[in-house]
Amino acid sequence: MRLAVVSFLFSFLGQHHSIDHAMAIQQPEDICSRSEKAAGAANRLAQTKNYDSAVAFIKKAQLTHYKEYVIAFGKDSAGNIIHSSVSSGNINNGYIPLIGNRIADIHIHTNEYPPSSGDLYGFIDQVAADSSYIRYIITPMGQAYALVLINNKDALHFNIAYPRRPGIKQSHADGTYINYQPTFPQELVDEINRLRSWNGATPEMAFIFLLKKYNTGIALLKQRADGIYAALDIFENTDSKGVITYRLLHCLQK
Repeated sequence: MRLAVVSFLFSFLGQHHSIDHAMAIQQPEDICSRSEKAAGAANRLAQTKNYDSAVAFIKKAQLTHYKEYVIAFGKDSAGNIIHSSVSSGNINNGYIPLIGNRIADIHIHTNEYPPSSGDLYGFIDQVAADSSYIRYIITPMGQAYALVLINNKDALHFNIAYPRRPGIKQSHADGTYINYQPTFPQELVDEINRLRSWNGATPEMAFIFLLKKYNTGIALLKQRADGIYAALDIFENTDSKGVITYRLLHCLQK
């Protein structure tokens, strides 16, 4: 199930940040600093011809059949970046194709939503085996995200403390079926619903809020207009009247 939430009050800041009010979800080190090394690796791969061709291939595939498509990145025996052929999924999820020395994957959504619960839990499964693994997600209208690991211990703890719930299996009259991706446990779903009802959160901001508040050890990067992937961070402010607002920050990244 993808996050279904509406919009937060927010502002974009183009610099590392300093907020005077108390921020209930701030971690000891800010996301910008913690994600810098992983974001650098994501950008190095994203600046290769293999990344560009993978994006072109999955976009082209979706023009023919409106489903999710996935490509995996790996390395050949000489250490050069390579990518797989396109793997076809369904309207809700995709399947990572096999490739030697897999280091990352990229898939395209069928809507304009950011990474989903399934993307997150599947990414945790990958980084459990390879802490440098990267997951890229693009949308039909050109939004581009990446999930990167910033603390392996925290990610594994989140996976245990907030275990995924299996996705439903939907059967069709012709005998085919769709297995939907796993969802967050009910307490996290309830919190997302509260954000939607009380604060009006966009899917993007709700996802970042969850990553940070629950100390997942994972950062969400978003591609800027200049093509650079940089982490997104979120801060919670409470004014003198008890009104809660949120600030979204796009970190600097060279």
